[in-house]
Amino acid sequence: MGYTIFRRVLLHTTWIGLCFTAVLFMWLPVSFSASLVVWHLWLCIPRLMILVRLTRQRKDGMLKLSKEDVSYYIS
Repeated sequence: MGYTIFRRVLLHTTWIGLCFTAVLFMWLPVSFSASLVVWHLWLCIPRLMILVRLTRQRKDGMLKLSKEDVSYYIS
């Protein structure tokens, strides 16, 4: 997966999830809405940390994600 595609998809899914929770906030109990936000961030934070660590790298690299590690290749 390309780094730019990874970054774009992750940022879009993060914002879409938070906006979806904000829309549902009016109809759901506050505790359930808060738990949705916490779970969403809990699942997104590990990949957001990858983005933060790769901010100074070239944007045309390839990213390989596995359960054990993250590899970044530059061609």
